[in-house]
Amino acid sequence: MKRDIRRVSLFYDDVGKLVAHGVVEESLIIGSYGLNIVNMWDVLAPYIYRERILTTKAMLYFEDLAARAKARPMDSVHAQLKLRQSPP
Repeated sequence: MKRDIRRVSLFYDDVGKLVAHGVVEESLIIGSYGLNIVNMWDVLAPYIYRERILTTKAMLYFEDLAARAKARPMDSVHAQLKLRQSPP
């Protein structure tokens, strides 16, 4: 389980690096993963903060990405893009 948590955290930290450095458009990531980013951060943040106290400043990009996703919900990205629907 610890390995799975680390894998998820590192994934979002790496995605956060791409967003922070302008490699990937923020709206693409938040429009795709926004709610998951926020939910995962909210669950994992206490453990990450504890890790920072014990070792190094871990997952800074993940935290930044979560802050961006909280400030710009997925629905607002979808509305801005004028995504269309195609009901069955």
